[in-house]
Amino acid sequence: MSNNYFIKFVLIISFMIILIIGGINFIVDPFLQYRTPLLYKVYYNSGRERHLNAGIARNYIYDTVITGSSMTENFHIAQVNNILNADSMKFCMQSASAHELNWILNKIFMSKKNNEVKRVIYGLDFYAYSGDIKRFHYGEANFPKHLYDENYFNDVKYLVSLDTLKNSISSIALDRGKSKDDPLFDKNMAYDWMHNEKHKFGAKNTLKDFKEKKAEAGFKLENYRFYKFKESFDANTLPLLKENPKVEFIFFYPPYSILGYKFIEKQGWFNEAIEFKRYVYNSTKNFKNVKIYDFQNDENITHNLNLYKDVNHYNDKTNDYMIELIAKDSHRVDDKNIDLGLEILENQVKNYSLTQ
Repeated sequence: MSNNYFIKFVLIISFMIILIIGGINFIVDPFLQYRTPLLYKVYYNSGRERHLNAGIARNYIYDTVITGSSMTENFHIAQVNNILNADSMKFCMQSASAHELNWILNKIFMSKKNNEVKRVIYGLDFYAYSGDIKRFHYGEANFPKHLYDENYFNDVKYLVSLDTLKNSISSIALDRGKSKDDPLFDKNMAYDWMHNEKHKFGAKNTLKDFKEKKAEAGFKLENYRFYKFKESFDANTLPLLKENPKVEFIFFYPPYSILGYKFIEKQGWFNEAIEFKRYVYNSTKNFKNVKIYDFQNDENITHNLNLYKDVNHYNDKTNDYMIELIAKDSHRVDDKNIDLGLEILENQVKNYSLTQ
């Protein structure tokens, strides 16, 4: 065989392999870029959130968005729908940065062009606003930007990707191999982790976590200064409010346990967080489409360490409870209570003792 024939043979085989991979990925479509699934049930595990969210944004029907970090993953869609008379979907990301949440919300608003989205429920997690304003938690290279734009030409990154092929195969395999009773096959339980970690909850584990808890690798206090929080909020969140005046934004502060705040105090940025909360309210209070709810000084939640698996993560009943309170317009921040609410939280943290 001459060199020319060999080169042509290799090119033809390579082209056929690419066509086969692309065909499988297009038909299976593991990240829902073209349609809701035909050949399998979606497995809504948190490890694929950043990939699945883009396709869900484009192809699912919903009028209410639930988004944020792991603090929002245990909301039950059925509960939200019932309490708020909504058709909701979760777009959560574990350890989400504000910049990543900006990406998914822009994708949602770009995909739903006919005022289909009425409401966004957004967890205002301090940690999301730390660091650089364009921070991706797992690094920019690991965030699938090509799934979030409307440029069909770069779909080649999706269609001929071996990583996509791996997920195509695993999507079919999961559907065949896992129990049909696995809650993560249920859209209502999308990204939920509580069902698998019930045994971790209780005051004993929460106290243990506080006593053993250390700063995350690479922790820099500079990343948790007020000006960092402000810059990220101004760049990643405020524009969404301005550009979508017909969408109601319901922000809430996740109720870390009182030990979570004690840890923040020990790290040296508690006052920065308080200043940030005041700034968020003052910069949004004139928006008619914004409401803020603060559960961080509710002792019924934050001082009941049995509700937590560690110093920050609360159980799904707490998510349900917050939705009920939001529906009643309870714990809403306004001009009359903003300063008092922050003062109460400051005193709680200052006066709390582990001997309590």
